[in-house]
Amino acid sequence: WVDHLAKGGNIGYINEVLGRYRRHGENVTSFGSPLAIQGVNDWIDTCTILCQRFPQYKKHIHKRLSLILRGARRIEYLPYLKKSLKYYFFNIPSWVMLLVYLISFKKIKL
Repeated sequence: WVDHLAKGGNIGYINEVLGRYRRHGENVTSFGSPLAIQGVNDWIDTCTILCQRFPQYKKHIHKRLSLILRGARRIEYLPYLKKSLKYYFFNIPSWVMLLVYLISFKKIKL
């Protein structure tokens, strides 16, 4: 779909429910599952490829990746917060979460 948009295509919106799913404790996308971790790694790989193919959007791609990594902090708190800041240093919520975590001697995770 990225190539489609880059070549001048467009994407539409369908205003109706076409599917339904539910999550349960053993869901493969549950935080901490091997597939959830692989999903985050796939996001990083995808963003790396996008940055190579569309360098003019690198800043935007890194900002979005930073938000994704901040969300992944539920998998491993400190490493993913640090990665989040690596890709977008001015991610204020990530800084706040990191500071609270460190000031609380690693007891409070937001």
